[in-house]
Amino acid sequence: MEENIPEVKIDTRRVIKVSKKKLKITVIVLVVLILLFIGGFLFLGIFTRQSVDSIKMTGSNMMPTVSESVRDDYAVEKSMRVNNSGNYGGYGQPDITDTREFLKTNFSAKIKTRKVADVVQEVTNIVKGSDGRVDSSNSSEKYGRVSFVVPKNKFESFKDQVENIAHQKLYTENISSQNLLSQKQNIEEQTGNIVNTLDNLQNQKATLLAKHNQTLSTINKELSRLKTEITAVETVINQTTDEAILVQLRIQENSLLKQESTQKQKLATENSAYSIQNQNLDNLINNSNNNLTNVNKQDDQFTNNIETVNGYVEVNWVSLWQMAKLFSPIHPTIVVIILVIILWIYSKRKGYIPRVEMQ
Repeated sequence: MEENIPEVKIDTRRVIKVSKKKLKITVIVLVVLILLFIGGFLFLGIFTRQSVDSIKMTGSNMMPTVSESVRDDYAVEKSMRVNNSGNYGGYGQPDITDTREFLKTNFSAKIKTRKVADVVQEVTNIVKGSDGRVDSSNSSEKYGRVSFVVPKNKFESFKDQVENIAHQKLYTENISSQNLLSQKQNIEEQTGNIVNTLDNLQNQKATLLAKHNQTLSTINKELSRLKTEITAVETVINQTTDEAILVQLRIQENSLLKQESTQKQKLATENSAYSIQNQNLDNLINNSNNNLTNVNKQDDQFTNNIETVNGYVEVNWVSLWQMAKLFSPIHPTIVVIILVIILWIYSKRKGYIPRVEMQ
């Protein structure tokens, strides 16, 4: 019988003999290269971030910010800030019993994308499609920004469209609202003060006119009396031939003429004083009416302000590596290491990697 001899499997892989000294040098070189790679990657990330920040700063200098870009629509708000403490809440604490709400909404969003210019154009189209106004727009290879104003009744639709531009992991937004009740109360207080002033001035004007008419009536009555007496004396003078009586009549006539002159002077003085005082009151009334018109404009602009939403959308370029970090449940570096290990094991089993013998 033939004896069964077990088959011996011969390893046919190529053998590489490596000296320990060369292996140590190789490991050190690889470690140094890995450190340099990591350092370069970190430096590139910092440099890229600084470049984007620089673009943002340049864009901010070239174009107005959100609050500045809407200054034409909200001139009253700017005027109020100058006259008060300089911000939305600069009118003092509103009366706690006043529960009205005049909410001003502000919106900002950040979108990460591989195509900055396309997203900036899409945001611009959405603003215009929402009956809004683009106040400023800036676009470069790695950064873009669109500042805008949209009607409040179109805001929800606008926001939904902007959210749909990118995946939720590439999109962040911030919505803030502030009750501008103190501004409204300030406008109402100004309006009330001006209306009270107008009423007071109108009452003064009416009182002045009544007093003037009364004074004129008194003076005119006196002038009428004197005129009647002067006419009577003149008639007697024309009919009298007695010199002694004529002398007395002449004296009486002169006295009456002096009294008439005095009353005429009083009449001129009264008319002049009334004209000046009445003109002063008219000027004050005109000024108050102008102030009331301006405050009404402020009220209209205040209403326009709270019925709109202003804000901006920033668009930032994102690298594939950053996208991998955002979408991967674990860090991409760990994935790469696992894949390299799997590939190494697979290649070793298939004999693609030669055996290494230490000398």
